[in-house]
Amino acid sequence: MSSASAQTFPLTIKHDLGTATLPAMPKRVIVLGEELTELTAVLGIKPVGFASGRIGEARLGQPLTNLTSPAGTSLGQPVYVGATDKPSMETILALKPDLILMWGEPDETPLYNSLRRLAPTLAWNYNRDAQLGWKTGLRETAKVFGKSAQANRYIQQYDARISALRVRVAPRVEQAPRTAFLALFGPQTISVLGEQFAFSNVLRRLGMTIATPTGVDPSVYFKELSPEAVLTLSADRVLVLRVKAAGTLPVDALLKRRGLPVVTYPLDPQEPQSGPLTDLKRAEALAKLLATPR
Repeated sequence: MSSASAQTFPLTIKHDLGTATLPAMPKRVIVLGEELTELTAVLGIKPVGFASGRIGEARLGQPLTNLTSPAGTSLGQPVYVGATDKPSMETILALKPDLILMWGEPDETPLYNSLRRLAPTLAWNYNRDAQLGWKTGLRETAKVFGKSAQANRYIQQYDARISALRVRVAPRVEQAPRTAFLALFGPQTISVLGEQFAFSNVLRRLGMTIATPTGVDPSVYFKELSPEAVLTLSADRVLVLRVKAAGTLPVDALLKRRGLPVVTYPLDPQEPQSGPLTDLKRAEALAKLLATPR
């Protein structure tokens, strides 16, 4: 007998905004946000509906075909149910879901209370525990589908690969451990990213230390900087997170003037803040960038 057929229902799952009881194994799953699609992708589940705040042109109630996030190719063609923070309840209801996955920050509670009236809803906040991140959400969601072994196998493979990449970049990191992390999302906006930013966990798992300008607490999520603050950065390198289509920005001249080594990570506009696929993709890319002579 397979682990899936051996699953016992009704099943109650504790999540970041409460608990949900599922009467039977779900067959019609709706996912709100790219972060949650990474769980279904690892588990081999194709959602019937998908909400996103990162897709440019999408028509409510129509199948999505322009998905470019790391999990995009694993989703099939789910129906677009609206923006992540304001999905269409009518469109969701029409899809007859028996499970909804959503983000689980405390300020999402009103949306959660609305969604759980339509179907059992699991809410996961990858930022709640920096060490576990998405792992709790993956393990608990896997229980619903009788796929705990599959989830644990992925986590073991992920941890092994991260450990290998950490060893690979260790010589560079030991020589230059302090990384200032900047985000350039537009021509006028420069933000320094701190330890609470999900991407920062990837850097720290590779052995790097997050550096911030004087007066900025390294534990912040992010903080906007003035152009002048870029010139005061004290670090061994600068990692720049930028949208692929951003082009040359004024801050590029400032970074060149500052004279620190710059490593650029091109961000896909649909890329989630974190997830089992995204975090591994980033770790692989950063290891490669750090190994490239400059």
